[in-house]
Amino acid sequence: MEENWKLLGKLGILVIPNFLPPALCHRIISSSYAADGYAATVGDESRVDTQIRSTRVVPIQEGVRSELFQTFDDLQPQLANFFGCELVGREAPQLLRYLEGDFFRIHQDRHAESKGEIAKRLVTTVTFVNDPMDGTYPYAGGDLRLYGLFDNPALADAGLPVKAAQGLLIAFRPDTLHEVTPVSRGQRYTLTTWYH
Repeated sequence: MEENWKLLGKLGILVIPNFLPPALCHRIISSSYAADGYAATVGDESRVDTQIRSTRVVPIQEGVRSELFQTFDDLQPQLANFFGCELVGREAPQLLRYLEGDFFRIHQDRHAESKGEIAKRLVTTVTFVNDPMDGTYPYAGGDLRLYGLFDNPALADAGLPVKAAQGLLIAFRPDTLHEVTPVSRGQRYTLTTWYH
């Protein structure tokens, strides 16, 4: 696992193990487990397209929201330093629930034609709220894969999977191609936010 994280770091991905403590991760899931949420959208026009993305955005309950938001606010200087850019704020974190069969095809969180808030994105963060080995909320599948990290043209289409661990945060440029492979068992929870 640590070898994977070291490689990601060498390729310009910020990796922060234990960004969220296990107790907070379990509170996030247990407080939102029964919530239905809504279908996650794609693109600047915020449309639902289940051929591209099949997952749900679940509300973050009030009991954990303020602690979680402060943790993400405190991260901003470290992100600005790592990526060498000025950051002035962030979008509210999205709690994403992937059920069996859910996925998100290869995409970017910002591209040359992006408009509105999406065009302002400078850094994407993904935090794993559970992991495949989680004793309470395990899952299988649902790999986060990052593309275009290698200079070698022969590896241009090689997606590098991130070894998930509860509480792990990774941060990358929003124009990085990435995907979530289909979940084959259980429920996968992640928090995603974007810094401007």
